[in-house]
Amino acid sequence: MPSLKTTHSFYLGSISLAASLLLTGCGGDDSSSGFPTPLVVKDAAKTCAALQSAQIDAARIAEPTQGAVVTKATYRAAVSAAPNAAGTAMVAATPDYCELLIDIRPVDTTAPLITSQVNLPVSWNGKSVQMGGGGLNGTLVTGLGPGRADGPETPLPLTRGYMTLGTDSGHQVSAGVDAGAFALNDEALTNYAYAAYKKTRDVGVQLSERFYGHRALKAYYIGGSEGGREGMLMAQRYPADFDGIVVIDPVIRLMGLWQFQLSMGQVQSSPGAWLGGKLQLLHDTVRKACDAIDGIEDQIVSNYKACRPLAETAIASLRCSSGNDEGNSCFSDAQLATLRWTYGGQRYPFTLANQLQSYPGYLYGSEAVDGAFERWVTGTVAPGTMTLPRFHVQQKVGNFS
Repeated sequence: MPSLKTTHSFYLGSISLAASLLLTGCGGDDSSSGFPTPLVVKDAAKTCAALQSAQIDAARIAEPTQGAVVTKATYRAAVSAAPNAAGTAMVAATPDYCELLIDIRPVDTTAPLITSQVNLPVSWNGKSVQMGGGGLNGTLVTGLGPGRADGPETPLPLTRGYMTLGTDSGHQVSAGVDAGAFALNDEALTNYAYAAYKKTRDVGVQLSERFYGHRALKAYYIGGSEGGREGMLMAQRYPADFDGIVVIDPVIRLMGLWQFQLSMGQVQSSPGAWLGGKLQLLHDTVRKACDAIDGIEDQIVSNYKACRPLAETAIASLRCSSGNDEGNSCFSDAQLATLRWTYGGQRYPFTLANQLQSYPGYLYGSEAVDGAFERWVTGTVAPGTMTLPRFHVQQKVGNFS
């Protein structure tokens, strides 16, 4: 059984270091563990082509399926790093490898297929990296990109000799169709929750054995946000499958997050409550109040726990004198109520099965940073009037926690 190492990382520096150490900590010749590395596949193009239409029996996949099939096997010759067409960035180098697209067939014929991709480098270091998704998924994670939080100077995992895997988690985004519509099908929901990643892993093992004659000596999972949630579920449900898991800012209590996001839209749909246009004021106010309390003024709020009372006082001092919105230099009463909700979190009028009664609010700091409040709190346009149900029922919430 692999010795599982799970890393939780919450700061960019530690994220990069944790991922780097995990992926480089088992280098060199692994002959004592099964076979010497790197393992170089002879006549790789022919071996790759032979995997076209390869079938994988359902008995080889631990979670229920009707088996899997390789829908496309493509041999890719090595490509050197080069500038993109616009000359604005470098396109990363890739090695000689076999690219496999796979359909994993559901038991319920009305459920969508799981589409997965497995990339098999011709010169293999004997290890695999499975990459997590994001949001509601629905788009194929090809495994051809960088590791989560890798810098542009870091070679791709595939280029470093890793077999890589990814999946769309068992549904495909379509124009004009709600991104969450897949959840109306029980099997599709279970696939998104946890099963698709296990199924992809098991398919990858079978294809590795056919291409290399061996399964990976070391197997890793890397993901952030939704992909981090997936990593946590892999550690919880399938600890024997992975030797290490890098989890970055995992979305835990996913249903609680969505409900909280909906509630913030509802709060800001009240007249004058939207925070649009006020994020820079909010950001600057919080930074001025809290930047120095960690001992250094560096434009970063690091001691965010101690920041709360200082930030609350500073924000309250910027109340518009009339209580109404008077422009971008103050907050209306309705906007102050929105901020109390945003930072205070949502309390439920009932107790959940796990005894929780609330979902936590945001921490103070970085409000105007790209991808922060504009993405998760305000959006770019004011919400219309909306009414939410008194509570949201998620029958299978256990699949997500």
